[in-house]
Amino acid sequence: MNRRYPIPYRPLPNLHQNKERAGAPDPQPCPVHPALALGGFAIGTTEFATMNLVPFFAPGLGICELTAGYVISAYALGVVVDDNRRIRNRT
Repeated sequence: MNRRYPIPYRPLPNLHQNKERAGAPDPQPCPVHPALALGGFAIGTTEFATMNLVPFFAPGLGICELTAGYVISAYALGVVVDDNRRIRNRT
């Protein structure tokens, strides 16, 4: 048993060496990867596209563009700090 992995590690069986599945096609690709890619794209878009829209929404909020830029930077810093906190709590 390892500190990092509290559950005993057992490798998965190699399906290609299993005689019962010798002629079977490869399993379907995992749908998690496209979901993760889409999520990463969405998060990046919300943080970076907002910077291009600062000149349009800052006057409507009654603040200057510089202050709106600081708010966006504070939000991005908050995302980083929160992510690091979650990673540290996992281990």
